[in-house]
Amino acid sequence: MSHKWTTANIPDQRGRVAVVTGANNTGLGYETAKALAERGASVVLAVRNVEKGERAAARMTGDVTVQELDLTSLDSVRTAAAALRSRLDLLINNAGVMYTPKQNTPDGFEMQFGTNHLGHFALTGLLLDLMLPVPGSRVVTVSSTGHRIQAAIRFDDLQWERSYSRVGAYGQAKLVNLTFTYELQRRLATHGTTVAVAAHPGISSTELARNVPALLRLPLTWLAPLVGQAPAMGALPTPRAATDPAALGGQYYGPGGRGEVKRHPRLVTSSPESYEVAVQQRLWAVSEDLTGVTFPSSGPSRTRSPPDRPSRCNRVERRRLVALASSGVESGETLALRLEGGHPLRHRAGSGPRHPGAAPPRPHAIGAVLACWIEMSAATRTDRLHGALSLAGARETGGDVLTPQLLAPTTF
Repeated sequence: MSHKWTTANIPDQRGRVAVVTGANNTGLGYETAKALAERGASVVLAVRNVEKGERAAARMTGDVTVQELDLTSLDSVRTAAAALRSRLDLLINNAGVMYTPKQNTPDGFEMQFGTNHLGHFALTGLLLDLMLPVPGSRVVTVSSTGHRIQAAIRFDDLQWERSYSRVGAYGQAKLVNLTFTYELQRRLATHGTTVAVAAHPGISSTELARNVPALLRLPLTWLAPLVGQAPAMGALPTPRAATDPAALGGQYYGPGGRGEVKRHPRLVTSSPESYEVAVQQRLWAVSEDLTGVTFPSSGPSRTRSPPDRPSRCNRVERRRLVALASSGVESGETLALRLEGGHPLRHRAGSGPRHPGAAPPRPHAIGAVLACWIEMSAATRTDRLHGALSLAGARETGGDVLTPQLLAPTTF
């Protein structure tokens, strides 16, 4: 497949059903929905403003309908989920707000956290039972490069009640989109049918920036078209995450240009904070408490008893992923073991088998992997073998980015 991925690369979507949030008359959601509909998908525009949604649907080709959805209201989320009780192949969590003044949702959540994350968390949980029986189904959540700017998850003040920063609150919400995606994928790994993927548009000229402070609005209005890209290009990472046959759960797509600002979509990585497993799991528990939504399970849950001693697995550094590749494995294909989280393994590009001079994995790293593997229960090892050790590669310009399917199994 060409490195310059476009909507022409979207496979035939006939027979598939997609729900796209925030797909109003313009913007990224509109372009995503339009591209899916043109390839044959039945698309539902899940929007707050039904009139705008209907105007958007009228401009699209194919089977496009509109469903009212206000992500700031958990009651509206539940009503929409109750109305969407048919087959579901793709859920595109696209809608969002940016840099809003300090205000709360009707449920009392900070607006950016409540809209960008909690509304989508609840919607995903309420629709997931429709997706689990559907092979190849995907949940795609749209994040932003803003997840790196003044971004941290303030568990001691998630609603920004003590002080408020528009930029900080947006950064937190976009970081949360990624931690949610990675934890969701870990939980989906045992199901084998549905995966969670993330995407971001780079810099794109949309209405999302309408709440930028007045002093910055005019400069950004002039600069955005110069340094960024049109919505049709900015949207491309999302349909790629949703439809690329090579995409794996836990991957993240964004523009391939310098700084991930623009260009055609490719695999990218997110901030180190987004891969913190303890943070992902804590966020999940908090989100369930705040929304009252618990995710479905396809079978009896399994729990692991806490160890009597500090776990050797926990002492393995988050980023230490060890490639266990034989000398004959082609570049772009490797046997990779993910111990925790979703951090991709990146290695230098090559054109053939691993050369004899390549440095082997560090012995102490191998020892940590083996210690962790031995410590696991037999059931967990089986899960990891079946759901996680895989040959997976995606050749990209500038190097191969490998994201193994292994995500430490947990249950809903």
